[in-house]
Amino acid sequence: MFWRIYSVALAVLLLPTYVMIMGTSYSLWDFMDMVVAVGALMGFIGFAYKFPIISVNVWKVYFFLVISWDFFYNIIITLVLDLAVHLPNEPKIGWTNVLLSFAIIAPEYVALFRYGFKSDPIWQE
Repeated sequence: MFWRIYSVALAVLLLPTYVMIMGTSYSLWDFMDMVVAVGALMGFIGFAYKFPIISVNVWKVYFFLVISWDFFYNIIITLVLDLAVHLPNEPKIGWTNVLLSFAIIAPEYVALFRYGFKSDPIWQE
């Protein structure tokens, strides 16, 4: 039940944010981040509701892609190079924001790992 509630809460939190960002001028980096995040959210929901999406091998690769991308985007693109688009009236993103976002998204990483590597019953149906 935790996974279902958290996946829906994360979707409610993330999707409006991406809609607002895409409503402003956004960069290619922001668009790529949205694509990766929406894909990860799909995997999270597949795990939470125990239904297969695409193939288990896709999620094994996607798990590593998501973690690599999140670190690259949030640390290199956002903090070091400051290339991410900021929402109107939003202060510059700092380390506190990045660490907080990693803490909020950590259950999604766990779910994606379990979806790809530890959820055989889902894929055997």
